[in-house]
Amino acid sequence: MYIQYGSRNDLNVFGLINGNIYVSFKPIKKVEALAIAYGRVIAIGNNNYVRRIVHELGGEVIDIGKRTVIPGFIDAHLHLDGVALTLKSLDLRGTRSINELKSKLKDFVDRNPDLEVIYGRGWDQELFIEGRWPTRYDIDDVVDDKPVILIRVCGHAALLNTKAMEDLDILRSKSKDVVRDEKGIPTGIVKESIIDIISSYVKGKLVKEYDKYIHDAINYLLSQGITTIGYVSADIKTVNSLLRLTREGKTLLRIYAYLDLSDFEKFLSFMNSPIYSDYVSVVGVKVFLDGSLGARTALLTKPYNDDPQNSGQELISVNDLTKLMDKAFSKGFQVAAHAIGDKAIDNAIVAYERVRSSIKRSDIHFRIEHASVIRPDQIRKLRELDVAVTIQPRFIISDWWVVKRVGTERVKWVYPFKTMKNEGITIGLSTDAPVEPSNPWETVYAAVTRGSLENIELSKYTAYEALSINEALHLYTYGSARVLNVKDIGKLLPGYKADFVVLSNDPLVTKPKELRRIKILEVWIGGLRVK
Repeated sequence: MYIQYGSRNDLNVFGLINGNIYVSFKPIKKVEALAIAYGRVIAIGNNNYVRRIVHELGGEVIDIGKRTVIPGFIDAHLHLDGVALTLKSLDLRGTRSINELKSKLKDFVDRNPDLEVIYGRGWDQELFIEGRWPTRYDIDDVVDDKPVILIRVCGHAALLNTKAMEDLDILRSKSKDVVRDEKGIPTGIVKESIIDIISSYVKGKLVKEYDKYIHDAINYLLSQGITTIGYVSADIKTVNSLLRLTREGKTLLRIYAYLDLSDFEKFLSFMNSPIYSDYVSVVGVKVFLDGSLGARTALLTKPYNDDPQNSGQELISVNDLTKLMDKAFSKGFQVAAHAIGDKAIDNAIVAYERVRSSIKRSDIHFRIEHASVIRPDQIRKLRELDVAVTIQPRFIISDWWVVKRVGTERVKWVYPFKTMKNEGITIGLSTDAPVEPSNPWETVYAAVTRGSLENIELSKYTAYEALSINEALHLYTYGSARVLNVKDIGKLLPGYKADFVVLSNDPLVTKPKELRRIKILEVWIGGLRVK
């Protein structure tokens, strides 16, 4: 029996035939049909073979009309609650001046008069024609009667108006992360440690129905073809929300949570090991070793080329990181360490070497997030230690100024994706959303073009670090699954979970400049159509 393509999502046993189905990107393996039973792929091959198997099992066959099917995207590193918050916020990406920022802010306030707090994200002072950082006085001109919080694109700095600083008691703060002018008066720019305080404050003001808020973000990610995420810097409140949504039968993608350091300590007070399920698992802890290149808080071995008195910030000592690793590994948790600068990566390696000998398991225990500035000797060391790395190719486009930051002597160490892959590093792709757009095709486009079509200066020095389309798709599917220690997703081979997406075009025959135009037609998780 044949059924209309896409008309059913409740089949326990069925087959897809007449497809352009990529079941693996390394090696590239393409078939015209596959059979699915109870959420998993059970057979692949030609139409007749799959049709026979499905009929023998009493299932039904779906003719997908030559459409392209690939494994679902696995975003190994994003902030689910941050994505949710961004859906309720002012988008400041691409803002070219402080005056334009003020204009966008005024328009947003006019369209949302009932908001208790104004939240936005995405500005980058490097784009501003004024050639300076914005201040609280700039936005006080627009809004002075309610708090305004505008996060920089990297998420490691923010601009607050005076009202927000008063509400958060930041004007009296002695923190080094409050930027001050030459008279010692806070300018409205805050960094690093203050950002966590801001996040809790904003969510408390903006979010009234927390479960719906999180579920809206999940639906948004599903619509983009993302079937699994590594949810980093997770909090217990959101994990509890996800568990409630699961019990209520709400559609979820597969979520592997890495708790924020403070919530990880709370979690250990009542759970002594990771928790696993088909949809919501708590598997590790996320820790910040340094900040960002954009805010000049990433920790470098030598000072910034454009700020010779500054080498960044160390956010956790090697000794404290070692203790955290020892505690986490002994209980079976992964550690995901944010390390952007090469000195932060050095610290990560030293800490891991201290505890690695006590680890018995063969899975990925330690993953480094970003590794934006990484030396060749560090790449070899990470391969030797079997440390995984999650990369965010679209940083190349957002960090268009990076050559100015690090100078030409270090430019070959910046985002060396091809070198890391060729050295045998376990790599997963991600967006760090909402830092970058969660749309996977933006990530694939950036990995393949490396900013060459935007004339990004970095691409002129490191064009050889670009990935091929199939390499990027492999790392975005199976590679990310490996980073997450999940062995049955990321491909569509027999035994793997039937998580896949149906596309408008075949990416492997699409010109690089057209990759961002590929549309997600359908999304299936565990053999069920969810979008």
